[in-house]
Formats: sequence, structure tokens, C-alpha cells
Amino acid sequence: MADGWARAMGAAMQTQIPVRVAVGQVWADNDPRARGRRLIVKEIDGMHAVCTPLTGRDPAVNNGFVSTPAKRVRIRLDRFRPGVRGYRLISIT
Repeated sequence: MADGWARAMGAAMQTQIPVRVAVGQVWADNDPRARGRRLIVKEIDGMHAVCTPLTGRDPAVNNGFVSTPAKRVRIRLDRFRPGVRGYRLISIT
């Protein structure tokens, strides 16, 4: 029983550790209103990440996603965490 509790606590602790946002990473939006929305980080600007939405699929580009270069969004770095209004890491390039 103690082993199960330790595993549960370890999993809970891991979710609290922030992931370092870096250029080239692909993140997915957790908001149910934006189901399927994925972003690639293009640059880090102070407390924000400048991202480009990814659309469609192309196995040769960005781990299978095609970016939309004309549209760029700025997202606060503290939003890159688990939760309904946050983001989850999909891939690291």
C-alpha cells in the first residue's frame, strides 16, 4: 500500500514541476473550446512565447505539423502548464 501512495505522490510532484519552454517545441491547447489547436514556439520574448499555430499534417515538417507563418500569437510563459486553461507539451525538436 505504501508503494502505491509513493507512486501517486511522485506523479503529483511531477505535474507541479514547470517545463522549460524552448524554441521549436510543439504545445497543444488544453482549453476544450480550442480542441486540436497546436502551436510551435518560434521565440521567447521576455515573459511571453511567440508562437505560430500549426495546421494540417506533413510528416516531413515540424514533427508532422505544418505551420501558418502569417499568424503569430504571444502567450505568457506561466500558461505553459497542465490545466484547463493551460498547454501541454507534445514534442521537442
